[in-house]
Amino acid sequence: MRSDDLSRFPFDTDDESAICPERRQLLGFGLLAAAGFAIAGASLASALKTKGHSKDHKSHHGSHPAKAHHAARKGSATRTTASHKKIHRERTITLYHTATSESLRTVYWADGQYLSASFSEINHLLRDHHNNYAHRMDPRLVDLLYILQHKTGRREPFHVVCGYRSPSTNAQLRENHAGVGKHSMHLYGKAVDIRPPGGSLSDLKRAALAMQVGGVGYYPGSNFLHVDTGAIRTWYG
Repeated sequence: MRSDDLSRFPFDTDDESAICPERRQLLGFGLLAAAGFAIAGASLASALKTKGHSKDHKSHHGSHPAKAHHAARKGSATRTTASHKKIHRERTITLYHTATSESLRTVYWADGQYLSASFSEINHLLRDHHNNYAHRMDPRLVDLLYILQHKTGRREPFHVVCGYRSPSTNAQLRENHAGVGKHSMHLYGKAVDIRPPGGSLSDLKRAALAMQVGGVGYYPGSNFLHVDTGAIRTWYG
């Protein structure tokens, strides 16, 4: 299967070897459909505007309207295709960790595969800051964040409150907080708690829910949103 097949939905497996070469092409592309359609829609609107201008311009010079219409349609199709190719050529993620004040902007996927060097940086940023233990983060989670950034039109990085959580840290948090799960998805590198600085947490929640992917936990009191790549579910904390 080619890695640009957008009919493939990425969240149908718990395979922990997602970043291995033989699995790279099977993950992350169903999520990109949403962003691809949104960008294609914007391109189409631009193309329609250009088409009207092109048609008027050619009619003014005496060209046949049907020929001008055909040329404009051909041009818009070319621009839309170029837009799809651009979004699928590479993906960039931008993050900031509130506990460590570390930031990261990296291309984590390019030319049909996830980049191991970039994931090493992502794993480090999203480590358990209580003891500096790092864990391989689920590539599907990074894709989820990537799409959320596009769907909400964010240029600023998401602020990360919690990424990976080690068993010892999770046990300590469970002693003090009733809402911490014994089998939290944070333990497996499949969850992250984020907030959109300067943006609306409720808008971010709506965007995440609209994707119908994984778990979405809304914590307005603590000002963060939990997203993960587990079963589809939602809760209010």
